Amino acid sequence: MKKTMIAVILLISGGFLFAQERHHDVPDQVRQNFQHDYPDARQTHWNQSNGHWHASFNDQSPRGRGEMIAHYDQDGRHLDSHIPYDDHDVPPAIMEHLQNKYRRGHYRFERIEAPDNTGFFRVMIRLGGRNRIVFMNEQGEERPYEDRH
Repeated sequence: MKKTMIAVILLISGGFLFAQERHHDVPDQVRQNFQHDYPDARQTHWNQSNGHWHASFNDQSPRGRGEMIAHYDQDGRHLDSHIPYDDHDVPPAIMEHLQNKYRRGHYRFERIEAPDNTGFFRVMIRLGGRNRIVFMNEQGEERPYEDRH
């Protein structure tokens, strides 16, 4: 039993050290730009995929957006940020469009905020056993967007 407990403690410690090590691998320019963009960020966790850096954090700014993910390229350029939304927080025009076009779908929402402060919604639709993603502005109109993450 003691050996099992020691093994578990070592595994957890190793995982913690690895997570801390990954945080130190974030390029300085990426980290500096993130701190500038989100000075009130708390509980930040970094990961990297497809050449981009992703910061998952809790936004404690006056806007109080809660949990979100900010995406940066290798040079520290802010690509966009994703914020999960509940159904009842989505603009009515979006819900109306979805009910008309994807009537029996199940929806998940994220608000995407670009660095120029434009915002729109990413809607993940589960319909008839298939998944579909559409991007919509606040007026409920579908729009193109190349989501690279």
